[in-house]
Amino acid sequence: MRRFCTLICFTLAWPTALAAFAFATASWAQGRKSVDTDVQAKLQYCKVCHGVSAQGFRGFYPIPRLAGQQPPYLENQLQAFIEHRRTNNVMFNVAHSLSPSMVTALAANFNALNPPPLGGAPRQLVAAGQKIFQDGLPDQDIAACAACHGPNAAGSGIHEPGCAQPQQVADRSGCGLCQHSELASVI
Repeated sequence: MRRFCTLICFTLAWPTALAAFAFATASWAQGRKSVDTDVQAKLQYCKVCHGVSAQGFRGFYPIPRLAGQQPPYLENQLQAFIEHRRTNNVMFNVAHSLSPSMVTALAANFNALNPPPLGGAPRQLVAAGQKIFQDGLPDQDIAACAACHGPNAAGSGIHEPGCAQPQQVADRSGCGLCQHSELASVI
């Protein structure tokens, strides 16, 4: 009798378990599709200010380049806007509604982008940009970019972003994006 009950239970439980697994997989796939759609919608919103390829903009109100940044750095910055550790009303309004999974997904997406530099610098300034990147301007108390951003400008974790290569320093696209506006008056 016990074997019979086990056989009946197994016979009934197996299709139920299979149906539950199929439902869970379908729900997960639907949820994943929804997350992907949500990420794409947020990215479209980000493009309005940060540019089509998240390359940033220079000008009166410089907007930072997000493309190619390290995910931990981007996640930390978005969290800083959410927690008001960084103050920018526009970014607070954007970031406060982001879920942790959305922050992670956006950071991964921006990290995968690699548009070209903004460009526009006279070629003769590349050497000056290289020197500032490597050595800074000691006589003006401007540290070398590489001191914080690393020798390859890749950044260092959550506190220092990847930044402009020497060409971008020379064409000033790195200056405002890195918040080092004092460089704009030097080169």
